[in-house]
Order: sequence, then structure tokens, then C-alpha cells
Amino acid sequence: MPSTAILLGTWARAGAGQDGRILGDVDNIATRNTRNGVKAYGGPLDGLGAVIARGILYVNSGYCFVGSALGNVLLAFSVGGK
Repeated sequence: MPSTAILLGTWARAGAGQDGRILGDVDNIATRNTRNGVKAYGGPLDGLGAVIARGILYVNSGYCFVGSALGNVLLAFSVGGK
């Protein structure tokens, strides 16, 4: 069974499909350094869902839908940070 990603509030958490153990988690509301050198600010995960493509998990962090904290950044996570 493949691993799963569970998104709640401002945290993204990945768990193993076999036994549910947590493989990693991250607080999306933190300030991020981006590839183009501009600081970005994540936010709540109350918008569109995550997408997995070619082994990378993409999360839209900061879709301010219900008057929550502002921020807007597309986060990409991969195994080993590649």
C-alpha cells in the first residue's frame, strides 16, 4: 500500500500506508526561501487539495478561504529533498 499525505490546518504530515507511522511533517505557515530568492509565506491548508506527480508532493499553502492567516506559496516535497 502506498504512503499517504494527511493535511490539517497549517501542518502537512505524511504517513506510511502499511502501519500509519509518521514519515515526516512540516508547518506550512513558516517563512520559506524560494528558488528565485524571494521570501514566501505559507498559510493554512483550507483550499485545493495536494497533488502527487513524479514522486513529488505539491501543496498550495495559504489559500485564504475562510478569513484565516494570509500567505500564498506552492510547496514541493520529495523523498530525500531531491
